[in-house]
Amino acid sequence: CEELTVSIKMIVYILRRLFPQRFTPTSPEFAMVISAGDVPGVRVTSCVKKKDYPCSPLDLPPILHFGHVFQLPLFPSMIAMPSSKHLKCFNYWTRFGSVCEEFQPIRPGNPHGFVFGANVDLAWEYLVPQVIWRGEDHQVFQSIVSKLIPRGVTGSDAMDVLRDHIDELIPQYKGVVYTANAEREARETQSGKLPWANIKFSNHAKDSQMYLQFRQAGIPVTREYMD
Repeated sequence: CEELTVSIKMIVYILRRLFPQRFTPTSPEFAMVISAGDVPGVRVTSCVKKKDYPCSPLDLPPILHFGHVFQLPLFPSMIAMPSSKHLKCFNYWTRFGSVCEEFQPIRPGNPHGFVFGANVDLAWEYLVPQVIWRGEDHQVFQSIVSKLIPRGVTGSDAMDVLRDHIDELIPQYKGVVYTANAEREARETQSGKLPWANIKFSNHAKDSQMYLQFRQAGIPVTREYMD
């Protein structure tokens, strides 16, 4: 709901500033279809499962979806739009004509900006030798993965199942498998080196019920908070 509310507010602000002559007390009604969320809120019909697209009429008006959309044209009228965080910066640009602080280099007074080596006196050799990723999972993806692991299969056996089906996994879950392999290799070699991969889902999801099966199976899908 918050993503949708913020998206509506930001797009209204931007449109009124860019097209003031269109939005006046005497202007005709303006209507548009908006949705928002990590994934489109559509029913998983047989068309979606079989990828027998298009799954909706071709003459529907555009649906502006602020979030991820399907890679395949299952719903041709659905248009991918920026996240609410990006919209806030677009709105900032229309107001002030400059880039918002979140997308400027980090500096005193702007602790939430991007980190560039030139701004914080970092050199290549200071980098942590790991491929690191944190991001959100979606229940539809998690349910697909959970079906691959038979009930009662845990630990290394569960990881073996995922390894056998790695070509069926989306990139995020492939990263989980790569990370498990890297952690196992680091433990076995006892070299003191960090695992080369640290690809897991955001820390806030670690207590979610949707990860209960993975935790019970000993699959490292979440890890420590990263700033």
